[in-house]
Amino acid sequence: MKDPQQALRDKYLSLLTGAISVNGTDYLAVYADFVPSTADRPYIFLSQQTVGDARTGNCPSSDCTILADIVWQAQGNLARTSEVNHIASQVIEALSALNARPTNDLGGFEVNRHYLESSNTLNESNGSHVIIRRLLRFRDLVFETVTT
Repeated sequence: MKDPQQALRDKYLSLLTGAISVNGTDYLAVYADFVPSTADRPYIFLSQQTVGDARTGNCPSSDCTILADIVWQAQGNLARTSEVNHIASQVIEALSALNARPTNDLGGFEVNRHYLESSNTLNESNGSHVIIRRLLRFRDLVFETVTT
C-alpha cells in the first residue's frame, strides 16, 4: 500500500489557493508545511494529517484526515466570528470538488468519499487583539489507483 498523504495535501492546496477571499479580490494565503512568522492574517494552514489502513480485501485504501486551520485577527472590540465563518463556508465549498470526478484524481490515488468530519472555533485574546481560529477536520477515503 502506498502513502496518499502528500498527494492529498497537494490536492487540498491546489483547490484552496486563489479560491478563498474575504472581500472578493484579496485571496488568503494557504500554507501546507509551516506558517512563516511574517504571515499576514487571515490565512489558512493545512496542519495535522492522519492516515490509517482502510483496506478491504485486495483493495488498497486509506482513511485520511486533514485539519484546515483558518486564522483571523481583529481588534478586541471588533472581533466577530462571522468573518471566519464566511471563510470556512468557502473552504468547505472549494473542497467539495473532491466528491466529483475527475477532480478527485490525485495521481495514483482517488478520493472515494470526502466530508467535513468536525468544526471548532477557538478565540485567543492578547489584550488589544483577538485571534479567532476555525478548525475544520475533513475525512477522505482514498483508494490506490490500480492499473491492470
